[in-house]
Amino acid sequence: MRRFAVLLLSVVVLVIQGIAIGVASDEGASGSQEEMCIPMGDIILKAPESVEAQRSGVTFPHSLHFTINCMTCHHEWAGDGPVEGCMSCHDLEEAPAPEDRDEAMMYYKNAYHQMCIGCHKEIKTINQEAAQSTSGAASSIKPTGPTSCVQCHPKG
Repeated sequence: MRRFAVLLLSVVVLVIQGIAIGVASDEGASGSQEEMCIPMGDIILKAPESVEAQRSGVTFPHSLHFTINCMTCHHEWAGDGPVEGCMSCHDLEEAPAPEDRDEAMMYYKNAYHQMCIGCHKEIKTINQEAAQSTSGAASSIKPTGPTSCVQCHPKG
């Protein structure tokens, strides 16, 4: 009787696995599962083609930022499907009037500067606080990025 129960259980497990594999392969065949493509190298952030740039483009080391949640920068991304670049939303080519706060972040330069420099300055502040703490929190020091113009926009 025990052998029969083990055999029956084995058959049930195999049937369930077969169904699960069939469902997974059907999803793949229909194209409902999209492959995620993540740029591993540097991305050049620059002004739109229609704007005469005052400074050089910024070399953004995308892979150095993989410890940060993707949705921190790609805040409109739903977590599936292709990820749009910054310029797909922040496409305003001229700075809006200072009192127009709603459009301020649509201006590409404001978006880059607030997101990038803002994050770097925040990490720098956290690092300074950790370094000054008496607990010797050197292990909590995170690398930070540049916060001045020429560090991002090299001349030349």
